[in-house]
Amino acid sequence: MTIQDLIKDSGRYVNTAKYRAYDASVPFASREAWSNVREGALPPLGQKLLVGEQEQLLLEASHGADMDRLLELLYDNVERHVEAIKSRLELAAADTLLDGKLPVSENGYVAEVDFNVPAGNMPTDAVPWSDPTADPIRGRAGVDPVPRRPRCARASHGAEEQSAAVLAIADYKKDLGLVS
Repeated sequence: MTIQDLIKDSGRYVNTAKYRAYDASVPFASREAWSNVREGALPPLGQKLLVGEQEQLLLEASHGADMDRLLELLYDNVERHVEAIKSRLELAAADTLLDGKLPVSENGYVAEVDFNVPAGNMPTDAVPWSDPTADPIRGRAGVDPVPRRPRCARASHGAEEQSAAVLAIADYKKDLGLVS
């Protein structure tokens, strides 16, 4: 007979709690698995940051003297989580534009959403961009029915900052007379 046989109740096993270090993640208990089928929706996105157990104990010991600092840290964390979720959604949109499908395989969740994009709506170039001789800019011109400048472009904050830095460097080189 094992310990699990002794701690059995109504046909299910009760796990015993496990010791852990301060600030260590609390382990998940195990249970029977089941599957959920969701149609027409993506699973929720999220992440968590640890507010340390020792920090909480010290806060209680200080009788709230550092409450303003804790609130400031919590609001910074919320902003960080929102940015992380927006970034993940942007990656999902880019992945979907690639082939009309969104594969998800994260944290034990495995699924693929197929948006059934018709093949005619998926532009392709005669020379794949992975080919070293490819010219993606000219390749796009061959796909566009009327070559034109875009009115706007969608980019992440990081890409915008990099583009702005490249333009600033180019302007600086022009000002110095290094390029015409």
